[in-house]
Amino acid sequence: MKLKSETSKIVNQTRNRLIAHCMLENKKVFISINQRRFSFSKHKKKLWEKLPQVKRGQQMSTFFKKKH
Repeated sequence: MKLKSETSKIVNQTRNRLIAHCMLENKKVFISINQRRFSFSKHKKKLWEKLPQVKRGQQMSTFFKKKH
């Protein structure tokens, strides 16, 4: 992951996220994603990696929001 001029490969923490993705036969289908948190020593920050089609704090994919 990259922050300004610093690149980090140091994974500080991971978490499993369940994201609602679509409806199939009247049941919600979830995607299970392991999200990583990277540490940047130069800037003294720790940032979560960005997930495609999922905004910050969002519990469902943009694909799910378009369909419902």
